[in-house]
Amino acid sequence: MKTERAAGLPADWLNGWLAAVGVTALLPGVQLSWSDDAVPLAVFRHPGSSPLAELIATALPDRAALEKLVLVSPQPLPRNV
Repeated sequence: MKTERAAGLPADWLNGWLAAVGVTALLPGVQLSWSDDAVPLAVFRHPGSSPLAELIATALPDRAALEKLVLVSPQPLPRNV
């Protein structure tokens, strides 16, 4: 198992915490733990020798897959201000 610290994902920053948890949802083989620093940082363990950034990049959907998602209703939603 390869271990990688994510200096940009501190536990005290909500977006960083959510991103760290999101990596484990995107890549089921990845394990998440936190460092013992004053502000804990995400630490990932994953099988293989590829960098974690590469694994994430290949797992993300491409533009064509995103365009297939229904993000907007064909009929505009009424706005009740």
